[in-house]
Amino acid sequence: WPIEVSASYSAISGGRFYSFIKDLTEKKKTDDQIWHQANFDPLTDLPNRLLFYDRLSIALSQARRNKKHIGLIFLDLDGFKPVNDEHGHESGDFVLKTVAKRWSSCIRKADTIARLGGDEFAVIVGELDHPQEAGLMASKLIDALSASILLPNGKECQVGVSAGIGIYPDNAMEIDSLLTVSDAAMYDCKTTGKNTYTFSKSIPEPYPSNGDWIHWEESHCTGVDEIDHQHLQLITLVNSLNSAIKTNNDEVLFGQLLDQLIDYTIFHFETEHRLMETFHYPKLREHDLEHERLLQEVQHYKNCAHKGIEHIALKKIKDWLINHIEYADKPLGIFITNGTRSIH
Repeated sequence: WPIEVSASYSAISGGRFYSFIKDLTEKKKTDDQIWHQANFDPLTDLPNRLLFYDRLSIALSQARRNKKHIGLIFLDLDGFKPVNDEHGHESGDFVLKTVAKRWSSCIRKADTIARLGGDEFAVIVGELDHPQEAGLMASKLIDALSASILLPNGKECQVGVSAGIGIYPDNAMEIDSLLTVSDAAMYDCKTTGKNTYTFSKSIPEPYPSNGDWIHWEESHCTGVDEIDHQHLQLITLVNSLNSAIKTNNDEVLFGQLLDQLIDYTIFHFETEHRLMETFHYPKLREHDLEHERLLQEVQHYKNCAHKGIEHIALKKIKDWLINHIEYADKPLGIFITNGTRSIH
């Protein structure tokens, strides 16, 4: 059983060691329960969106190393809304739990099925030798819903599913791109014919020699040259991280590049803090707290690099950077620019 042991030495009475053993069984149970609640959907007990992203990132890392394909199947139930409307939400929840059980029995042990929210699900089909294997999995998931569902009120209902399939690396190379093409294929499926599956026809965009993933656009400008120059450098560093993953997936190099990103990010945040103080920015504390949160998250990604979460780490860093520029730094730029004009 899990224990915590502490030992100490005392010179009294000729010298003795004292050992204290603490039983951690209950603490571990509590920790496991908290982790489960944070990572699994409470209704279906399937992995939630958070754990899904984690496992997708790991699957992509493994596929890149082993030169395999990954299938990502986005699933949206057909005919689910009438169940809620005609039989109530309790019956709707029962249908979702039944669908989850049926689909869980279809997938392999190495695969992951997750509930993303509402009646949307996703399946990660890993280590594929050929993309068509993902189509076979989608067929199993569709067939699993062919039998009607007996509701708690004694009545029966029938639901189907539209499935969109994105394949790494055929349709996308990055985690967010793969999510996008799979989701788009699912909506194409709903438009052209429900209760079937559709493969994405997308082709990964060719990468320029410098490995650009995020492209600097005029819409990213804040109007403050010092901030804009540093944003451009941050984007360059994130692109370097992406290039490192694509070319050699070297954990040591990834850690070194993350260190560079962390160091420059700290420098950038100090610059913004100085400007906010100079111009008496009213949201200084709020802005600084968001900076602190990002640095903590990036450090966490660095510590967990060996667990194969490089893709999800990079996606979250990219999303944070673009969103922070749009919703935090651009308003700061407007405030500073207006303050400069008023001084003149």
